Amino acid sequence: MYESGEILNYPGIIKTYGAQFKGMFAEQIKFNEVKIKEEEVISVQRAGKLWTIAASKARYKTKTVILASGSHPQKLNVPGEQR
Repeated sequence: MYESGEILNYPGIIKTYGAQFKGMFAEQIKFNEVKIKEEEVISVQRAGKLWTIAASKARYKTKTVILASGSHPQKLNVPGEQR
């Protein structure tokens, strides 16, 4: 798991840190009673004006798909980087 340090470029937030930022998201999700489903996505296909998502536990239809694929930190290849 990757951790983020100082965050200075998020709209509406002057300055925060990764752990605090995650906590803000968790509070907002709880406040808005958002149900989170975690499962493997098998396919995403456009079906007219909707998207059809085939996942490991169910199929979903939606107007919007947000792709969050994660990230890999860039390597600088400088002395001491591994430490």
